[in-house]
Amino acid sequence: METIIQAGQKGLMVTSVPIQVNPPSRPSRLLKSIPSYIYHSIISIVRIFVIYRPFRFFMSIGNILTTLGLSLCVRFLYFYFFTSSASGHVQSLILAAILLLMGFQFMISAFFADIISVNRQLLEELQFQSKENK
Repeated sequence: METIIQAGQKGLMVTSVPIQVNPPSRPSRLLKSIPSYIYHSIISIVRIFVIYRPFRFFMSIGNILTTLGLSLCVRFLYFYFFTSSASGHVQSLILAAILLLMGFQFMISAFFADIISVNRQLLEELQFQSKENK
């Protein structure tokens, strides 16, 4: 599955070849069950997504955390300005600050991951060109 996703990301054509398989003579040793296969597939898809779309991945997480942090800030400000006691809602302000910092860190990580991804793509192209010239 990883190879198919990588080929699709690089714009390579993939073809299907029908094959015959023998009937199972024993239980599979590769994966224990269907949920185990689904779990491993999800992990592989996320890993490939982080490799080929790092900016979108980390920026999405950063946006979610920042939105949650901002909503908690708005909640605290509502209680601070429109109710008589905001002292019981300081916890939401602390959580908002933590979420905003985490969101900002993920957004910065998105830029660094994108730069690293571009560097990896350039190195792959250079390696491919050097093999062609030999």
